[in-house]
Amino acid sequence: MKKKIAMFANEWNNENVCRFMEGMNRLLPEDYADIFCFVAANSYGRTDVGNESESTIHFLADLHDFDYAIVFSNGLNSNELRDRIYARCEEAGITTFCVGDKKDGFYSMLIDNETGMRQLCEHLYTVHKVRRIHFIAGAEENEDSKVRLRVLSDFQKEKGLVLRDED
Repeated sequence: MKKKIAMFANEWNNENVCRFMEGMNRLLPEDYADIFCFVAANSYGRTDVGNESESTIHFLADLHDFDYAIVFSNGLNSNELRDRIYARCEEAGITTFCVGDKKDGFYSMLIDNETGMRQLCEHLYTVHKVRRIHFIAGAEENEDSKVRLRVLSDFQKEKGLVLRDED
């Protein structure tokens, strides 16, 4: 019998979701699973009511009917939304994979932000002679964004440079 996988994401993260699904389809045996994607189109520019309306897609399915869940945690609009999805997965007792986040009792697929950001800073500094790097942050609560900003700040200090608030 085919396994049922529930996948939760936001459409602005669609490129990563599509690549992930292509990889799963290549690696999973044929006819192993059906994947059900629950994708919202939330946006930071929308009203809270609009975003809440979009998020209802994440709560339509009865997760007791699923074997696995994959949550693109760092691609959701808020930690509150992520936590609500996590609670439903826990209540249903299904094996859950978090992409970009750690959660006790769940499997995690994490991004190495430190290495990539360090290499980017080094490249800009060495190859392009950049001495004032501007940083566009993600949501204030986004752990990936916090790590990248910390690495940039540490790099600037090492080189005797200042990361200004306006940067």
